[in-house]
Amino acid sequence: MTNEQIKEIALANGFKLKEQPNGEMDLNPYVYDFARALFAERDKGIAKPTGIHGIDFFEPQSEVNDD
Repeated sequence: MTNEQIKEIALANGFKLKEQPNGEMDLNPYVYDFARALFAERDKGIAKPTGIHGIDFFEPQSEVNDD
């Protein structure tokens, strides 16, 4: 996700732009760091699916035939 995408979401959720050392108005750098840390944690969960009731939703399931 780009800084612009993070900024758009942050602003839509009440974050405010602050004047940065270079004089530009932007989110503080830690906001971008925090957002990326959240994505990394989310991605860890996606990479290691636990499934529900023994069903792994990330792998195709074999079909059951009632012949």
